[in-house]
Amino acid sequence: MRGLYLNTDLSAIPESAKFSEIHSERYMCKHHNVEIVYCPKTWPNGPACQLEQHSLLVAGWFIFRGEKNNLSSLLLALISNGTDVLKEIEAGSFVLLWDDSQTLTVINDPFGLSTHFVDLKASKLRISPSVATLVTKLHERDEVMADVLKAKQHLFGNFTLFKGIERVPPASVLKGKDKYQYANLLEHYSENDLGEVGSCIERLSSRWHPEEKLLPISSGLDSRLILAFGDYSNGFTYGPESSPEILITDKFKRCFKHYESYEFDQIPTLENEQTIIDEMAFGTLVPIPNLLNNYVYVANKFTCATAFFDGYLGDVFQRATFLTFKGLKGELLKLFPMMYSITSFSSETLLKARYNGINNEALQRLIADYNEKTEGLNLDDYQKVTYYEFLYGRGGRYAIFGSNILAAQVFSVVSPFASRRVFASYIKQDYADAVKYKLLKNVWQRADELFKNTKVESGYSPMCNPVLIPPMQLIYRVLFHLIPSRANYGVKVSRANRKKGKL
Repeated sequence: MRGLYLNTDLSAIPESAKFSEIHSERYMCKHHNVEIVYCPKTWPNGPACQLEQHSLLVAGWFIFRGEKNNLSSLLLALISNGTDVLKEIEAGSFVLLWDDSQTLTVINDPFGLSTHFVDLKASKLRISPSVATLVTKLHERDEVMADVLKAKQHLFGNFTLFKGIERVPPASVLKGKDKYQYANLLEHYSENDLGEVGSCIERLSSRWHPEEKLLPISSGLDSRLILAFGDYSNGFTYGPESSPEILITDKFKRCFKHYESYEFDQIPTLENEQTIIDEMAFGTLVPIPNLLNNYVYVANKFTCATAFFDGYLGDVFQRATFLTFKGLKGELLKLFPMMYSITSFSSETLLKARYNGINNEALQRLIADYNEKTEGLNLDDYQKVTYYEFLYGRGGRYAIFGSNILAAQVFSVVSPFASRRVFASYIKQDYADAVKYKLLKNVWQRADELFKNTKVESGYSPMCNPVLIPPMQLIYRVLFHLIPSRANYGVKVSRANRKKGKL
């Protein structure tokens, strides 16, 4: 498993270690118990830099002062001005280890995309991307979190299944027993008009040559927005033949030099995939099967591609999906989204609805964690819930695993919606309008006609009258479930699982 191993090793995750031997390289530090498992295509000369008595190691990638992966420039800035310069990191998914010859300092990326964990009970700093490599007899099982995991398949905040082991918070600096955040994600990068989001994505995308980039294109709007504002030589789509995914994305395949579509469940099976992902997800979430298998398949198909561009959490911003929830009430709100403006739901009401099924003790811990993480932020309740779920909830503790963790085992994953400029543009939007689809036109107005006028699988396009979208979505959701040929991949898998249960 790629990442930083400080005062621990990979012996507790043997299948993941075997997988890494095939797809990654390992860098061992001479002076400390440190190992970096990294992408050799991203760091062909090794993930380390030394200046004077200082050294800097990295697992991942970053954009600092407009330059991609200039490790010596970042180290020189750290030596000269300290960790305050980290505010100038525009984007990245990384963990850094800075050795100033006296103290070791661990730094992670602004949004916590690299996902590492720290042992709070150890006498010295212990860091790893896998909880399994940190847990000892000193770490008691947290039964409250066990109930949350059973109910929701993921945790929240920085909690794990074990007391004394926590996720390293986003934008964190860990130095000995000290821990602090180096950046407020609402500051430094100014809020842009939503019409400038495309330019922000284009600027980030331009840091890679088109031949280096791979874009999974779906029938939705997140990957499409990335495609609309960048050049990508490589692209792919998966889904059943004649499904909405394949039919819609067929219109975009001419945008790629190399393109392939295939059925997700018809590709070669990765040996021991379930064991590998169980080791990676241990103590944090219930992993979705077959995703790692898919990423290995496309890595073997697109051998020149190193950067995997992912639409991670784009729906959160474009359609305010972190304000929605399941159940009859949730479905009614999707059909009548104007209620979000009329009622003005409190953050506590939304959290209770989104985390329905967890016990009262877990709910109280969730609300306390939410209040702590959002205290003092200049945001309204809808913005705060989106912020929390993005960094500490469904986004940062579950969706992140499928994209930024699993795909990152064979690629460098680039998530434009989790970059400082795009986040700053979106986080302060009016989410009561976003959930009503009223802001889509603002974002898509500069896109080419092909992208902004092609319909998604639910029958609407970005330039559609927003009043018509909720009933159209309801009709199409019914069609997905009633007409086999209209089924997308998720519906197909659900049907297959139900059939297995009857056998």
